Amino acid sequence: MYINVMEFRQLKYFVAVAEEMHFNRASQRLHIAQPALSQQIQSLEAQLKTKLFNRTTRKVELTEAGAALLPVARSILSAVDSAVRTVEKSARGIIGTVKLGFVASAAVYVIPRIMDGMKKAWPQIDVELEEATTAEVLSGLRRNEFDIGIIRGLVGHSEQVRVERLMEERLVVALHESHPLAQHRSLSLSQLAGETLVSFRQRDVAGLFDRVEQVLNQSQVEFVRGQQATQLLTIVGLVAARLGIAVVPQSLVAVKVPGVVYCDLLDDIAYSTIAIAHRTEDSSKLLVRNCVELAHRVVSERED
Repeated sequence: MYINVMEFRQLKYFVAVAEEMHFNRASQRLHIAQPALSQQIQSLEAQLKTKLFNRTTRKVELTEAGAALLPVARSILSAVDSAVRTVEKSARGIIGTVKLGFVASAAVYVIPRIMDGMKKAWPQIDVELEEATTAEVLSGLRRNEFDIGIIRGLVGHSEQVRVERLMEERLVVALHESHPLAQHRSLSLSQLAGETLVSFRQRDVAGLFDRVEQVLNQSQVEFVRGQQATQLLTIVGLVAARLGIAVVPQSLVAVKVPGVVYCDLLDDIAYSTIAIAHRTEDSSKLLVRNCVELAHRVVSERED
């Protein structure tokens, strides 16, 4: 059966009458005059070439054909209503799938807040998460593998990719609890001169490794270069093994590693920038724009 606009409205009228079993009550529910409602039902019956209701002065009853049509009509109305809601949500940028690439060092602080904010604000948005390095996130954005990226440093900004600061995160020093300086709540980098430094393995695009190196170079403090590792937990594990000290993001303090303590760094330069990146061509896409704005909001609220 082909349903045009008029017939769709007639199906709505038919369901109302079938549920109320009374033309007057159905017309009040639909906010139309009863004669107009009766005329539309008669028109639908004419199109279908069958009676849908048995009418008497006392009652209205569904015919066998009307009873057969009722569940189908309800299904059609429900499907159309669902389609309209889906289109409206898509137009408002609150439904769909977002592919988000993030650096491991953002997993403790930033990612949980973004995910919690999205779930509360837009439960119908699906987020596909993938851990990657800063270089891999930026490359993935350019290749359309990610819609949004959380990276370290204001790097990679270009005509293709827009990079925006999310927050500044303080850096702290991780020491073994037996270290002579472990009892201090805060230290300056100069107090760590001559220490063996467990550090990140260098990456091909600036990220946490480059920022820590920049801070150490600007401090003009000499360190003994020790073991290198890729993952933050591995670095802290090497500190726990008494192989040296490490400069790591403050968010890592929440991850308790036996034998390791953290001290704040007093130096003004001891911070790292966490940034959000997305393709410039996606700036007009409501879904991406909404997610970027939410990320800024939930992170800034936590900083305050």
